[in-house]
Amino acid sequence: MKLLVLFFVLTSSFDISFSQRYNALFNFGDSLSDTGNVVISSLPYGMTYFGRATGRASDGRLVIDFIAEGIGLPHLPPNTAKNVSFHRGVNFAFIAAPALPFEFYHERGLSKGLWVSRSCCLPSAARRKDFLSKSLVVFGEFGGNDYNTGIFGGLPVLEVRSTFVPRITQAIAEGVERLIGLGAVDLIVPSVLPVGCFPLYLTLYSSSNPEDYGPRSGCARKLNALSWYHNALLRRQRNRLRQKYPTADYHAQVFDFALKPLKYGFKDGALRTCCGAAGMGRYNFNLRAKCDQNGPSVCPDPTTHVSWDGIHMTEAAHRIIVHFDAWPLPEAVGLPLLPPSTAKGKNFRRGANFAYTAATALEFGFFDRRGLSGKLWVNSSLSSQVRSFEKMMPSLCSSTQVCKAYLSRSLFIVGEFGGNDYNTAIFASRSMAEVNSYVPKVMRAIKFGVQRLIGHGAIDIVVPGMLPIGCFPLYLTLYGSSNKNDYTDIGCLRNYNDFAAHHNSFLQRVIYGLQRKYSWTRIRYADYYSPTLRFASNPTKYGFTGGALKACCGAGGSGKYNVNLGKVCAKRGSSVCKDPSTYVSWDGSHLTETAYNLIADGWLRGPYAKPSIMQWS
Repeated sequence: MKLLVLFFVLTSSFDISFSQRYNALFNFGDSLSDTGNVVISSLPYGMTYFGRATGRASDGRLVIDFIAEGIGLPHLPPNTAKNVSFHRGVNFAFIAAPALPFEFYHERGLSKGLWVSRSCCLPSAARRKDFLSKSLVVFGEFGGNDYNTGIFGGLPVLEVRSTFVPRITQAIAEGVERLIGLGAVDLIVPSVLPVGCFPLYLTLYSSSNPEDYGPRSGCARKLNALSWYHNALLRRQRNRLRQKYPTADYHAQVFDFALKPLKYGFKDGALRTCCGAAGMGRYNFNLRAKCDQNGPSVCPDPTTHVSWDGIHMTEAAHRIIVHFDAWPLPEAVGLPLLPPSTAKGKNFRRGANFAYTAATALEFGFFDRRGLSGKLWVNSSLSSQVRSFEKMMPSLCSSTQVCKAYLSRSLFIVGEFGGNDYNTAIFASRSMAEVNSYVPKVMRAIKFGVQRLIGHGAIDIVVPGMLPIGCFPLYLTLYGSSNKNDYTDIGCLRNYNDFAAHHNSFLQRVIYGLQRKYSWTRIRYADYYSPTLRFASNPTKYGFTGGALKACCGAGGSGKYNVNLGKVCAKRGSSVCKDPSTYVSWDGSHLTETAYNLIADGWLRGPYAKPSIMQWS
């Protein structure tokens, strides 16, 4: 899941030497951070900032864009871009990328649920540590798509939790360790979002039992429990990598959106989508009126919504997660927005974005062996993204020594990975026990990926965790429950959030282990989970007057969460909220630019990354 964030900027008194700390930015992940590897070509996607669809799963910029701006690098180009320079960074993320390989899902009969087969595992490659040690690596969010594969595949949430989460968080940790092995020093590992607060999930998995929802947030308890579990395991992985690990929290912030939407300015709440099936159901979501279909309804102001399209957040939600002061973002670190690595005619010396929407941590074979290959949206794993980076390296630096120096001053963001791996099984109706079994594999893949980057010279690496998918309008729609105990007090699906928390806890243990092993690096866990939960808990506090559990883009007015698979964002019949900045969720499974902005600020300045990206010592 890729992933999603907006942030305000540092003050004008910012030290110029700080903005030049990183030579490049490298990102690995899924739709939370994909900037064009899997092109979403239809408006209203991209309406807020770019005025056109760019491939980003939000109404505007993502967390990775704000991070690039914050450190003075350009927007990352997708690694599949042609005639583009990747010297300033690249984005390997793919929409729907899982953390686990294709084989894992194929063995479980879930391969058909994978949108892509690109995962987070990394191959061997030459070492260019000097280059990577000066770069920032954002590793994730991974796990969300893995869990989605299982949930949408019909697996029980508990099976997804027990089978997927340990493997996914392990794969993430291994990916981080591989990047460290390549030379990465500064890494951010985001957590997963509280999918139980997503309009898509709230619509698809609605329940007549009020106990299945949080009384305060309205999120689906079981789904949020999955996210919580993922993030808990991710934290454990982080603790194994580093005792004093910088955490960036997607889950808590988005969850707080659901609890107190008005606190963040989300006057339209956190559980309704801005774009999609406006007025359809409780969450403005309908699968027959998706945001990217012709004729979608869009809310007047996306900034008042947390959810953009039922599964992604609005730019406003992303902005809060990053949470910068209201100064021009490039002043923070002096880098432009990252171009996607597949962009044509771009110079990547200032960074590149390899993220792909639906990218996984695990390889295609993992899902294929489990009968899930058909559920993959794209064949873009963490491993394949790192391979793309390694192929690009000769164009970035002339020798191993030069590369090490270059990469040591670059920032790497690896993830979020894991979400698409889990989604592949979840959406294929696999049991949560099976999904939970994926977690260790996902963690292993992430660990290997990070190690590979460290081997090349990366020093600064950021590894994002999963979001609290139990707060996603998509999950709330697909997996709603009639049992009120299945929901948290803010209305997120408890089981899915617990699973995400488990993934994140596992990932943090992996990161901790990597940090101890590679003591000269700076590997940060980036938390998607916490800020997203906070958005869901109190959306208005952050300006999300549209709420945190309704999608901005999708099936506005369709159900409780503005999610309807017949009206997905940018598709025919979908609608878009008037102001995405008032929503946390963009399309039911991704956040709005505003939400990403807040998350990015939390990563850059704290408290969602400890130490924060801006804190060097």
